[in-house]
Formats: sequence, structure tokens, C-alpha cells
Amino acid sequence: MGLLAGVVRTTDRQPIPDARVLVVSGPSHHDIAALTNAKGRFRMGGLEPGKYRIEVIADGYLPVRGSVRVLAEGTRLYRIALEAIDLDVDGASVPELD
Repeated sequence: MGLLAGVVRTTDRQPIPDARVLVVSGPSHHDIAALTNAKGRFRMGGLEPGKYRIEVIADGYLPVRGSVRVLAEGTRLYRIALEAIDLDVDGASVPELD
């Protein structure tokens, strides 16, 4: 089984605690989710290797969606940056991960 791990930060590299990392689809999709810790880090273990779609949500920030790959061995560390919500902008779109 594989491991999905990473860190969620602001665009100026500050950690975002309590961000929700949700697995939207993938080989072993079972409504898997994790919360980031005080340093913005998260881990999800027991995942089958393959490609997953995730969504990252945090209060006060635009959500981010994207694809990640879980390896059979080893761990890839994903760095995810969330942009603060600009309350003056209507209809902001959801950005994709790089």
C-alpha cells in the first residue's frame, strides 16, 4: 500500500493548519480525508498505488483541485499552496494543482 503526504501553505509559504485534504476519486476511493496539523502537514496511508483526484479546502482560502500519484513504495511529498479569498471578487474559480 502507498502513502500520500504533503504540506498545505499560503502563497507566501505560511502553513495552513486544519486544511481538509479530500480524496475525490482514485483506485481505493473510500471517502478518505485528512486534516493538516499545525505545520500544515498531512498523511494518508493504506492507499493503493495509482492516480488520485484530490481537493484541498481551508476556511478563508480558495479551494484547490488536482491529481496526485501514490507510489507502491516510497512517498512523494506534495506541496500545495492556497490563495486567500479576496472578498471583493465575485465568482472566483477553483484553481487546479500544477
